[in-house]
Amino acid sequence: MREASAKDFASKWENTVEGVISSFQAVSTRKIASCVEIMTKRVKNGMSFAEAWNMTSVQLVAASEIHCRVIIITTFYEDIKTAAPTLPSPIREVLYQLVDLYAAYWAIDILQDLLKFTSMSQRDAESLQAWYEELLRKIRPNAVGLVDAFDVIDEFLQSSLGAYDGRVYERLMEEALKSPLNKEPVNRSFHILGRSWLTLVAEFDYWDGTYVKSKNEKLAYGTMVFVRVMILTDVAYEIARAATIAVRYAAVRHQSQPKPGQPEPAIINYVTQQHKLFIAIATSHAFRVTGMWLFNTYAQFLADMGKGKLDQLPELHALACCLKAVCSKDATARVDECRHACGGHGYMQSSNLPIINNIVTATVTYEGEFTVLMLQTARFLVKAWKQASIGKVMTPTVAYLVDSSNQKWQNNPEGIIRGFKLVSLGKIKAACEALEKHAKTGMDYEDAWNMASVQLVYASEYSSISGSDISQLQTRYEELLALIRPNAVGLVDAFDIRDEILASALGAYDGRVYERLMEEALKSPLNKEPVNRSFHMYLKPLMQAKL
Repeated sequence: MREASAKDFASKWENTVEGVISSFQAVSTRKIASCVEIMTKRVKNGMSFAEAWNMTSVQLVAASEIHCRVIIITTFYEDIKTAAPTLPSPIREVLYQLVDLYAAYWAIDILQDLLKFTSMSQRDAESLQAWYEELLRKIRPNAVGLVDAFDVIDEFLQSSLGAYDGRVYERLMEEALKSPLNKEPVNRSFHILGRSWLTLVAEFDYWDGTYVKSKNEKLAYGTMVFVRVMILTDVAYEIARAATIAVRYAAVRHQSQPKPGQPEPAIINYVTQQHKLFIAIATSHAFRVTGMWLFNTYAQFLADMGKGKLDQLPELHALACCLKAVCSKDATARVDECRHACGGHGYMQSSNLPIINNIVTATVTYEGEFTVLMLQTARFLVKAWKQASIGKVMTPTVAYLVDSSNQKWQNNPEGIIRGFKLVSLGKIKAACEALEKHAKTGMDYEDAWNMASVQLVYASEYSSISGSDISQLQTRYEELLALIRPNAVGLVDAFDIRDEILASALGAYDGRVYERLMEEALKSPLNKEPVNRSFHMYLKPLMQAKL
């Protein structure tokens, strides 16, 4: 595939909606052209058009998504621009801020494509980030008013958290008191178990409410880390369950007819389906291995703590925070993709995917929400960066901060790991520079931290990867999907999850998807009769009536 030339690029980058739209159009154009070039090349190499389309389908989906973003941003902007002359100045201003925010948000989301396909420079990317943060600051005073303007009454919200009067905690208490467990001021189970648990880390007299802190507060801290460690292995298992169900279903389900006169292929043979499912298999293994590594790290810390050594606690805390946050978020995405990959059947209770999805979705929030935990890790990284910059010896997981060598990109695990380290290094550096910049304007450290917090979680890309490298990486990814395809069912079978644990009509080992779906359907009271009586009473007369 040829490199993008200057004529493919949008004009000079501008932090405006028009600039974003123009750049999105340039990216969309280039992505579509790239897909056409790739398909043409594959057809010339002997593939049928249907095969070339299938092999390129992941990139085609990406191009379609960018095109869709162009439509949404343009429509949003044009509508506001049309209405603007008739609106009071304050309302007009805040609506323009919203459309700017929407455009900036999605521009940051496709930053890599903008850097590749448009005239955007690294400095422009930093300017875009600053523009986005400024928009957040401007919208903040009107945030509550903006959602009030949706005019959704409390009866429709049905939320203890979002009622108009703002009585969040009173409403939460009212809801809690409805539970039978809260009929007693202190539930009897507390007297049996609570005292024993509390005395492990502190002293508590439940008769008079006296609480005495532990002499070593790190004990309670260690327990919190332990729970986060266990979440990694838990979500790895749930991904394995979801992947097993979805892959087995995809091997049984046949759909569409890309080649006229040919049988409908199993949907697992579509590259877009492989793109959704195979990463789930890999992710489950990756999280399980990482979870065990983190558990061993935690166990070593406990052994050291028994000897009075707490030096590794900050790093362990940072690791537990970011791994819990990233793994729970990724697990939610992977399980949801497995559910989507099963179509409408994936939303049926009998598939068990909605239950698994609920389990992993909850992990994103409990024991620390994603952004909060990532910022905890960011604090550790900022300190590590400052130490690295003055030549201090780094702990193992951040040792790469002192090595800024940018070698040629390689499409192998070592090359990708090196690339990720460079990206991380660049992100940390950019965030630290943003912190320093805000502090120089007179902000105190916490305000500067807040202003730079988006960059502390997300930032630009930093590595030697080129446009051709990205194309080769995409090709390698598609090759890997094809290589894994013959073993996909075997790979999920190797998770060795019994049907009783999967509890899914779609993913049972025997592959009897449709028979099991029928069995589940027959359990419904609505299906006790071959044709429900409501049809004869209401629908049939209506269908036979002359309108």
